[in-house]
Amino acid sequence: MHVQVLAKTDQEMRLVVDGLNPQIANSLRQIMMSRLPTLAIETVDFSKNDGVLYDEMLAHRLGLLALKFDTKAFVAKDDCDCEGKGCSGCEIVFVLDKQGPGMVYAKDLKSADKELASVVHPDTPLVELRAGQDLKLQATATIGLGTGHARHQAAHAFYRLYPGVKVSGNISNVDDVISSCSKKALNLTGKPSVTIDCDMCGECVEIAKPAGSLKIEGNTSKFVFIIESISGLTAEQIFLQSLDILKKEAKDFGKQVGKLK
Repeated sequence: MHVQVLAKTDQEMRLVVDGLNPQIANSLRQIMMSRLPTLAIETVDFSKNDGVLYDEMLAHRLGLLALKFDTKAFVAKDDCDCEGKGCSGCEIVFVLDKQGPGMVYAKDLKSADKELASVVHPDTPLVELRAGQDLKLQATATIGLGTGHARHQAAHAFYRLYPGVKVSGNISNVDDVISSCSKKALNLTGKPSVTIDCDMCGECVEIAKPAGSLKIEGNTSKFVFIIESISGLTAEQIFLQSLDILKKEAKDFGKQVGKLK
């Protein structure tokens, strides 16, 4: 397998992965989206809430906040030595104490240890308080998987086939075909080629004369991946951890198959 990184930030990564099949590519996408451990607010205890949002609505908003965390500091409750009772190894507490008037933001959540866990997007608005309104709460965050709840989804992950072009015979209206590509991705001068921007819309194929002289096809062993982090993990962490999980599960599957012999 060969990987080419096209663009990368902490929140998003675009890359080309060569040497996969569609089944493995889809498995990798599913792991990136919902099978990576992430930290998210699980429970919220309200001491006071005079705002316009019900406790349940505000708790839901808090649960969907992306939390940056030390991946080595926390484990899932089921795997913790405390046997799910709750301790510093499997959960962390955030507190919020704000008086109106004014907007309450995610940055108003104070972590018990900001070196271990903090809010990714601190300027996310939560609720607006009027004069005389108070909000006081304690929120507990735990490790979980997106398969258990959407608040633990690690990323939005997409892929498409890497585009390719085939020309049969001579195309009589080359200029029209080239200009029909809104992405300016098609080149029919010299060796026919398309850039990675081609989304295989088929517009150029439809107007090419004679019919069937041009084909745009995707390479079923080469994929363009786009990873958008919606959690406290970076896009690079999401990709690398997903590969590790995929390799481990493939190895485990091979062992199980071996027992059938």
